[in-house]
Amino acid sequence: MNGKFLFVGDIHQTHISPSIRTETYAEDIFAKLEATVEIAKREEVNGVIWMGDVHHNPHPFKVSHEITKRISQLAKSYEVPLWVLVGNHDILNGVLEEAWTRQPIALLDEVENVTLLGWDRTEIHPNVSVHPIPGVPHLEIDYYKIKGRKTHYDIILAHQSIARPGSEPPFSHVKAEEVAAISGANYVAYGHLHGNDGHYKIGDTTFANYGSICRGSIDKSDLTKIPTVYTLELKDGIETITPFVLPYKPAEEVFRLEQHVEKKEAKLEFSKYVKSLMDISVEKFSVDGVVSHLTNRADVERHVADKAISCIREVV
Repeated sequence: MNGKFLFVGDIHQTHISPSIRTETYAEDIFAKLEATVEIAKREEVNGVIWMGDVHHNPHPFKVSHEITKRISQLAKSYEVPLWVLVGNHDILNGVLEEAWTRQPIALLDEVENVTLLGWDRTEIHPNVSVHPIPGVPHLEIDYYKIKGRKTHYDIILAHQSIARPGSEPPFSHVKAEEVAAISGANYVAYGHLHGNDGHYKIGDTTFANYGSICRGSIDKSDLTKIPTVYTLELKDGIETITPFVLPYKPAEEVFRLEQHVEKKEAKLEFSKYVKSLMDISVEKFSVDGVVSHLTNRADVERHVADKAISCIREVV
């Protein structure tokens, strides 16, 4: 059971740069993808796996033809099989079937060396099978159970939130310990979470997520992120995981940092202003105060004042 595979995290390619990124975003992503092609050839891998979210925008009309064409050409240039897991950004409203019909990612499935992965168990090498879990939201833990015949080496590919031991994401997730207990897999590769969890072992199951290759937001993790991919080599039953750093630019060259600071300061000032309004107490804003004020207004006709007071009494 020998084989070597290159794993590439969430890509999030788009011709429309995220608001906080400079206009070089798309070219920066392609530079990283081209680097993965070189790594795949240099390391003589048997195949490549993209872990989902190839496209950033799930709306088909917001994905340019140029982007889809270049992604297909790049996929072909690996010259080895490429398996692409469907991520949540590759479908709309959680409808997985549309990945093969309406979504831009469907074009990848037409490339000769590419297989688009949904739910079906797929043998990627003699005695090595992958069990895909696409980016469909709100899946229960039972989905992580290996279905059907086991092979010598079973890999779960999950575009899902798997929390490594000691972490507690503030959104829907499953714990790695739960997956290890139920899956029956030798290896669990997961995407969706953009942070670098590295690799770790729970019992007999190895977990790995080296994070997204994109940097589309401006939190601390993206400012300091070092985009990384990795190979999994199986040789005589022994796993070897080797990370590779992709080319990347320093944060000040790809993020609109000054604009971000200005927006953050403006938001802070607005929050202070709103809080100051909440702290204001005006006596005549009480019900009795307003009623008294209306009653004593000489410039308000009596029937108008009475109607206003009646309305106030009804809603309070």
